[in-house]
Amino acid sequence: MLKRFLASVGLAAVLTATVVGGVFAAQSVTVPIAAQNNSGISGTATLTAMGSQTQVVLSLTGEPAGGSEPAHIHTGT
Repeated sequence: MLKRFLASVGLAAVLTATVVGGVFAAQSVTVPIAAQNNSGISGTATLTAMGSQTQVVLSLTGEPAGGSEPAHIHTGT
């Protein structure tokens, strides 16, 4: 679920850094994460432009006790 979502986020979210007075101002977008396959896990992904890199912060709810959701981003479709 998370793999497919993050790949979609990479394609759907276009982030740019804006120069304000010679300093980069962070631009961010928050994208909802919907539960898939009756997992009960949902939340948001916030992507923030940080110069030449992008910070990704995931906030998930509904994770079972002791569960683990490794996160990574795939290129392509």
